[in-house]
Amino acid sequence: CVVGMSGLLGETALREERAHAATATATKPCKIITVHADAYHAMQKVRQDDVARKLVVVDGISVLKLQTKAEKVRLCDALTHQIHIPNKVIFRQGDPPTGLFFIQSGKVKLVREVSMASPSSPPSSSPSPSRRSSTLSVSHAKPTTKTKFLQLAVLHAGDFFGEHDLLDARPTLSYSAISESHVELYVLHAKDFPRHIASRTLGLFKLHASTFPTDAELRAQVDRLGQAQGRARPQGGSRRHDRPEA
Repeated sequence: CVVGMSGLLGETALREERAHAATATATKPCKIITVHADAYHAMQKVRQDDVARKLVVVDGISVLKLQTKAEKVRLCDALTHQIHIPNKVIFRQGDPPTGLFFIQSGKVKLVREVSMASPSSPPSSSPSPSRRSSTLSVSHAKPTTKTKFLQLAVLHAGDFFGEHDLLDARPTLSYSAISESHVELYVLHAKDFPRHIASRTLGLFKLHASTFPTDAELRAQVDRLGQAQGRARPQGGSRRHDRPEA
């Protein structure tokens, strides 16, 4: 075989601790970086320890249960490590999707910015300028919009997020992620998602993503909450607090 730029030679003999099974000959002038056996084994030990730490998290993710052990190891090799201090934006709604995030430790809050319709002011009535007429002129309030930040979920160690917009191939993120404590994450970057998530696993990810509420569902929840609070608000202007009846 012919090995080109960025190729590896001799790693099989080092890994299996045996003599080389083939001879390597340069067909033209080239530069080669040599990693000696001791350094190679030290590098492999570091990699194995890193993969083992990541596997503890990956093995606990239920949607990855259909991945084989070899696929999980390759996935772990692709994961990068992130640390976030409390109250830091991990990613922001409206930005391009960055990847799939696995929580190793800490708490992460998912928040969506939703536009809510609300009247600018209640309708008002005023007498017409003519004293002879009893007609009232009524001004109708024009609906306006305001932005609310609605919490979708609070996630903990062993949870994951970020798959929703990757699966839908959305150009921008549909929610923000904020660290609620010191957080450590493993991240599978967006470009590596199709390569390391098996097709048989995608169905489980899609099922999980389908539980995310839509903007319309969130607005309906806010409306129901507002109506419930309105019904619970005490009537009248008396400041005397009566003892509730049993």
